[in-house]
Amino acid sequence: MNGKQLVALVMVALAGPVLATAVVDTGAAVAAPKQQKVSEKVGKPLQEAQAALQAKDYNKAIAKLDEAKAVEKRSPYENYVISQFETNAYVGLKQYDKAARAIQSTIDSGIAAPEEVTTLRKNLIQIYYSLKNYNAAVQAAQQYLSQNPGDSDMQVLVAQSQYLQGKCAEAGSTVKKLVDSARSAGKPVKEEWLQIQLSCAHKAKDANSMRDALEQLVRVAPSNKDYWRDLINAFRATNGSDAMNLESFRLMDRLGTLTTADDYMEMAQVAVLLGVPGDGQSAIKEGYEKKILGQGNDAGRHERLKKTVDDAVAVDKTETAALEKEAVTATTGEKDIAVAESYASYGQYDKAIASYQSGIKKGGLKNPAAAQLRLGQALLAAGKKAEADAAFKAVKGDASYEKLANYWMIAS
Repeated sequence: MNGKQLVALVMVALAGPVLATAVVDTGAAVAAPKQQKVSEKVGKPLQEAQAALQAKDYNKAIAKLDEAKAVEKRSPYENYVISQFETNAYVGLKQYDKAARAIQSTIDSGIAAPEEVTTLRKNLIQIYYSLKNYNAAVQAAQQYLSQNPGDSDMQVLVAQSQYLQGKCAEAGSTVKKLVDSARSAGKPVKEEWLQIQLSCAHKAKDANSMRDALEQLVRVAPSNKDYWRDLINAFRATNGSDAMNLESFRLMDRLGTLTTADDYMEMAQVAVLLGVPGDGQSAIKEGYEKKILGQGNDAGRHERLKKTVDDAVAVDKTETAALEKEAVTATTGEKDIAVAESYASYGQYDKAIASYQSGIKKGGLKNPAAAQLRLGQALLAAGKKAEADAAFKAVKGDASYEKLANYWMIAS
């Protein structure tokens, strides 16, 4: 996923309404506490303003409200009613900046009930957001959140506003708090939250934060191949050994994210280099079946690699038969693991599982974490998911292999 695709994805996430923009009902104003009264001088233009609002003659309503505001020594309640009517009139005229001021006046009147103030604040924040006054939206939202800390929609609006201001560090921090809060409460983490975090990390060229966001994204959207490909590429960027490269290709193959001729060619070449040409043969076969290999100007190169892999497979099968006999009497498990690798690469998973288990039990392995990971992969390929998960969870002692084991559990 390139930078332009990522920004486009985030903008789609930001496009939808975050909060419902409910406008104060004019009927609510006249149904205010009975002990509150309106003077005759204020009441007459207010009644005319209300009639104009009901007729959707918003300019006339504003004119009548100006008459009411011209009356001196108005009570707080009268100001409360005037500001409510002004809100509806200015929203009707799509003059949202003036509607925002009217809402603030309603809040400041001291008359509105606490639950009404909550709704008014949310409306005010939504208006600031729609006006792209993101700084005001953030300030108002943070004030609201100080009293309503569990409102995740409002936390998202804060993160979105910070992101749209280019304040990626702040947006990332807000999303992290939102994610942590959701997880601690046992609530789902939403994909669009993490998209903001990913885009911010991308802009900052922060590889660690990008990988962290991608790891979270594949958990909430495990079927998204773009996230997986980006995550595996990020993993490969910091784990450049041939062994890690082959493991990355194996995971990509499991996920269906091998998509280019170079993918298949490189996987085959690394597999032969590491002595498991069966993996290479499978990659070449798949590439040909998908008509990715054997096409165009590089068809000859593809055919030459295919022959090299096939020749290596013939040698490997002969050597594996001899090695299997040696493994029976070996006191350490290295030869068992080598036999298991060969069987797994040819899809003989039951035999591979038995050899992996034998090698792990004997011990004395150069890389027990790698053997445990490969056992999990073989169990998964054999349709034994519960046992595979147990094997993946047992991968310990090597941070890179532990991370791969986690990826396999998510992918499975």
